[in-house]
Amino acid sequence: MIASFPIDYPYALSLGQLWVRYLLAGSVYILLGAGLWIVLHGFIFGKSLKALAGGLLLGVAMIFWPLGLLPYLRFIKFPVYLILTAATTGILLFLDRYLWKRVRSINPEERKIARRMVPLLVVIMVLGTFIFAWLENSSDRNSYQETSTKLEEAQSQLAEIQQEAATVTAQMAQDPAFRKLFKNGNYSALNPLAQKEINAAQLIDAVAITDQNGITVAAPHNPLLVNQDLTVLGPAHVRVLGGEPSKTLELGITTPLVVGAGTPLLENGEVIGAVFAAKLIDRAFVAALAQQIGVENLGIYCNCNKLYVSTISNSQFDKAVQNFAKLAFNEENVAENKSFIQNLTTEGVTLTAAGQILTDENGQKLALLMVFSPYPPKELLWSLKATTVLTTGITILLFFSPLVIHHLKE
Repeated sequence: MIASFPIDYPYALSLGQLWVRYLLAGSVYILLGAGLWIVLHGFIFGKSLKALAGGLLLGVAMIFWPLGLLPYLRFIKFPVYLILTAATTGILLFLDRYLWKRVRSINPEERKIARRMVPLLVVIMVLGTFIFAWLENSSDRNSYQETSTKLEEAQSQLAEIQQEAATVTAQMAQDPAFRKLFKNGNYSALNPLAQKEINAAQLIDAVAITDQNGITVAAPHNPLLVNQDLTVLGPAHVRVLGGEPSKTLELGITTPLVVGAGTPLLENGEVIGAVFAAKLIDRAFVAALAQQIGVENLGIYCNCNKLYVSTISNSQFDKAVQNFAKLAFNEENVAENKSFIQNLTTEGVTLTAAGQILTDENGQKLALLMVFSPYPPKELLWSLKATTVLTTGITILLFFSPLVIHHLKE
């Protein structure tokens, strides 16, 4: 995986920075082209098979050097790329100097044609790299803005669930009939009341009632939760049992994660129990949310227990997501509380991961929302195809032009 984690700007590189990188790649391309001309003239005049083999290698390098690097230039650290480019350029310059000394059979007119092609290539390189950098920069900005909108929409959907859960739990905690049944220890009678709230709610699908220690005493959506300790799910559940209403996005018992809220049951200022309401988060829920906000792949990462639910799942992807989350939750990025972008590779497919940190009303960093989109984005694919055609065409032109010129002179 070739990737870096940008901090100052979502895609890290400005138009000027992208253009400089592409100019460096283009300079190497020009040198490869010059070397190709020289080597082929060596083959024409010296009938050297080594020169022909060298020409073929240079022709292949001309195609794959820029195409192999351009889509990933912004994800390579600039010092590394500069060293790589300088080393490659130095080798090519040495090769060109050596070949110019060896090949002495190019007539003046052919040299004039060759010299005329160099400015043409320079103009093509400068304009081509600028256009490509501008297209990529524009595509990146548009993609980032669109992704940020999707992330905010997904965040809003989760916030609506938490708000409804907070309303439901607060009403239940204040309901005299509910409180009487709870204080009398008639826990089985709490199930119908809780189920009624679930049926009336639009977003939540689970309610759990615990004693003062966090042990579940009633859970109409799943009786197997009875006698389970909910304090193990995360710090938000613990805060509720400490007497503080709190929104939750933490570990689940029957599903990987839950999103909701909890309200303590208080008696004379003392916590005697708690009511929790939530939406159970599994892959089906995440897939439905992704479809609702209009993205292909979506993930939710819980920071407190380092678990995530996503529409994608494999061991390679799991490692990439964990690395992405580790970078997102470092101190500097958490303080900024903004969106993050990184490329990651899973099963041979490169994706752009965009993440946004979710916080609760106390500023606690609950989770990371992640949108995964194909890289390069669709808007950039046509420019990559155009670059491929242009690069291949110029390479073929350079490859055959010495043969054509020499044939015309005979």
